[in-house]
Amino acid sequence: NRCNLGYAFVNFTSAKATWKLYREFHMHQWAIFNSKKICEITYARLQGRRLLEDHFRNARLECDTDNYLPLVFDPPRNGQNFTVTRVIRGQWEAKND
Repeated sequence: NRCNLGYAFVNFTSAKATWKLYREFHMHQWAIFNSKKICEITYARLQGRRLLEDHFRNARLECDTDNYLPLVFDPPRNGQNFTVTRVIRGQWEAKND
């Protein structure tokens, strides 16, 4: 069906923030898109920022631009700190359509 799964790995800095995101987005459906996909919030197999960065550092992901590669925001964003550095992890390779 040529639809992506759309993953996001979020390393929360507080339990309160984790719960807030879960309540807002778990089982949410975006009506703006022509899709029946539902957002499901679950725990990642790999836990912690360092393990996730190591896992994706040399990953080769099928896409056409850096815009779809994993990002690391540093320092952590707390909803008030808007000055951050984006570090791209992984490498893209052209899709075989």
